[in-house]
Amino acid sequence: MKGNNLFLALVAMLFTFPATGFVYGMIACTDCGYNIFGRVFIGLIHAIFILFGGGTVLKNEGGGDSVNLRIYLIPAFILIFALLKAISYFRSRKSAESIVQN
Repeated sequence: MKGNNLFLALVAMLFTFPATGFVYGMIACTDCGYNIFGRVFIGLIHAIFILFGGGTVLKNEGGGDSVNLRIYLIPAFILIFALLKAISYFRSRKSAESIVQN
C-alpha cells in the first residue's frame, strides 16, 4: 500500500505544475471575454511556461503579468493527490466486490 501512495504522490507532482498554470491561464486571460477557445489556448500556454519558469509565469507571456504561482502548488498537489487516492480506493473496492460475487 505504501508503494501505491508513493506512485500516486509522484503522479500528482507531475501534474501539479501544468494544472496550476492551466487554471491560472484560463482565469487571467483579459482579452478573451467569453471566448472559451481563447481561454483554453492561453491556459495551455501558461501550463507550458510555468514549467520553464519554475512556478512563475513570465511577464507578457500569453497576455498576463509576472505572477508567482508557487503558493498555489501545494493546495493543487493536495487536491490532485486526494482525487487520485479516491479513484484508486473506489477501483480497488469495485474489484473486491467483483471477486466476492464470483
